Amino acid sequence: MRFASRLSLAALLLPLAVAASASTPTPVKRGGEPGFVSSQNGQFLLDGKPFLFTATNAYWLHHLDQDSDIDKTFTDIANAGLKVVKTWAFDDVVGSTPPPGTFFQLFNGANITINEAGLQRLDAVVASAEKHNIKLILTLSNNWFPTPPDHGDTKPRGFLSNSYGGADVYVQQLLGPHATHDEFFSNPIVIAAFKNYVKAVVSRYINSPAIFSYELMQDPRCFSTLPASPACSAQTITLWHAEISKFIKDLDCNHMAGSGDGGFFCVGCPKLFPPPAAPSPKPGQKRGPGLLTLSKLRAARTEIEKRAYARSTKEARKRGSGGAMVRARWSAPATAERAWRRQSDSAAGPGYDGSQGVDSEDISGISSIDYSGFQYFPDQNSYGPVGMDSARRWEQTQQLIDSGNLWIQQHLDTANTFQKPSAFTGFGILSQENLPFFVPPNSTTVVAPPNPGDFIPNSEVATVYKAWLDTCNTNKLPGLVQYQWSEHGLCESNKRQSDDASVFIGGNSPNDGYAADVNVIAALSDTASQQSGYDD
Repeated sequence: MRFASRLSLAALLLPLAVAASASTPTPVKRGGEPGFVSSQNGQFLLDGKPFLFTATNAYWLHHLDQDSDIDKTFTDIANAGLKVVKTWAFDDVVGSTPPPGTFFQLFNGANITINEAGLQRLDAVVASAEKHNIKLILTLSNNWFPTPPDHGDTKPRGFLSNSYGGADVYVQQLLGPHATHDEFFSNPIVIAAFKNYVKAVVSRYINSPAIFSYELMQDPRCFSTLPASPACSAQTITLWHAEISKFIKDLDCNHMAGSGDGGFFCVGCPKLFPPPAAPSPKPGQKRGPGLLTLSKLRAARTEIEKRAYARSTKEARKRGSGGAMVRARWSAPATAERAWRRQSDSAAGPGYDGSQGVDSEDISGISSIDYSGFQYFPDQNSYGPVGMDSARRWEQTQQLIDSGNLWIQQHLDTANTFQKPSAFTGFGILSQENLPFFVPPNSTTVVAPPNPGDFIPNSEVATVYKAWLDTCNTNKLPGLVQYQWSEHGLCESNKRQSDDASVFIGGNSPNDGYAADVNVIAALSDTASQQSGYDD
């Protein structure tokens, strides 16, 4: 282990309370000082000007042994025009002795120790980001951790984004094997332990302009590999957000706090943190969008299906098929009309009915949450009613564009309703070529879909992203985070589990099915360039 040779074991694994307090600088309110991003009146501000950014996710940065590799990665990202990087600021391991490689916390039952040398690698990431004028979204935990200690996972720790620990580690180690996942959000013992870790990280960077925000958790939900208890609801997770975000803001008055949630709605659910009263519209202006309702959702879906039906009819006439189409969902115009009408009247679907245990609107209403965030991964999650997300396979690319744009617009409306800026904190789609690498968040191994032909070719991924990004830019959605960055030419010495196990296989950053190719990076760069024009 790289740092073990420098420090004794006692010095390497500091008691948690000591580590958290020893490194706490005196907070200094930076206010509008240069370099610090803030949220105000529905915008991100940097140096008194609107701050729009295109970003990427590189969760693995602190696993780079060589500072030169961190510098190389940030140089390439900056050269692509990207201003912000989302990365993991947590790395939890379990055992009685520390494993090889970088980690941040060691859990041995109720005994938790912080690896100060491991956090120094996060320090190196922050220092390099500042040097390259990159801002960081530091994510503090993860909903997903599917690898128990005895699991036969063949990939080295740190390769997959779900191999860094997170909520289930806290629950299992502190409460035992029969605890449920949602106790992470409600159990006082677990919450106290998480706050101690949050303090250890946040206190390190109070005065650093490299931090864009702290993200409470990647994709929080009531369930994970561990099941949810019957008591968990969207309000359980909303209340946790309120408590933890306030804790962060009390520690650090200089940086923003965001959720990291997937943007799931709970349409019609009571709100703990309702939106502020909307000002009366000026003459000629429309009233604000307000909370999402089932009638609004149905109307939007109906409009999408009408356009799809119109395209299918036009294509059928062009082919001279008399209404029949190759791979069409509908065999005749009358059938098509009935289909979209039935769909528009169907149930909300898991993206909207609160079944994920998340109410992104309610989270956006929390005063200590500085911006409204959401994500979109249509190959991992179902958003609409059964069958809706995959219904139009005869126009796969357009279906992805339509469904993504609807999700984006709904979250733009949420941000406007709560008078906060919005950040698209994660998005990705799978291509046919990337399917052999796809590992879902609740798995440690590649999952082969039954119908590979249902996925678009790699050549069309950038087309879909470009359409989503154009929608964001047209509406001046200020923050966009693609998942994930792809880096090449890294040193082979970045070892983790043993002398022959590296997170960076062949000098390449990890790929779980979403690594960006040159066309995706070009689309991101083009969007970043357009945003620069808006900044002027």
